Amino acid sequence: MQALIVSLVLLVMVVAVLALAPLLRTRVHAWMQMARSAALRRARLLRSATVISSSGEEIEVPDVVRADTLWIERIRAWLYRVRLQTVFVSVLVVALIMLGLPGLLPSARADELTVLVAPFSEPGGVFADTGRAAAQELTDVLVATAGSGVTIRRIDAAPVDREAALALLRANHADAIIIGEIAPGGMLDA
Repeated sequence: MQALIVSLVLLVMVVAVLALAPLLRTRVHAWMQMARSAALRRARLLRSATVISSSGEEIEVPDVVRADTLWIERIRAWLYRVRLQTVFVSVLVVALIMLGLPGLLPSARADELTVLVAPFSEPGGVFADTGRAAAQELTDVLVATAGSGVTIRRIDAAPVDREAALALLRANHADAIIIGEIAPGGMLDA
């Protein structure tokens, strides 16, 4: 449960960062516009000089703004790299959360019990109709009397040994398995 809460908090944080990114970008863009307009104002003041040649032709003065735009271009390139890095890291974090989340969550709820009912064998290890009918009847009784959070499932074949029973429990995400022996023609005493 704690892993689920931590994963959800991380997901909310990533979503919040992604949601706030446009707001931050507009704020930085506004700062950049103010800095640019201040630089242009200074450039207009510096450009007010006109040079006239001896023949009466106007000679253009080299643009002073070009010297100021170098740092603006550097800042713009830096912001572009930061934005790409932020998007890349955010996508990576979301992908890791999505890949790791199923492993962190339990496969079944803690308050849920899953019970498997295997067909009963007759003496000698033979599985006949009597054992299958008793297993089906026991499954029906348990389903009718079990409370909420209890899952009863009938399986087709009983495990042959302890290791097979454990493997069957793991494969079905079950907590218990009911196996047994019944006399030929016997009935379930419920």
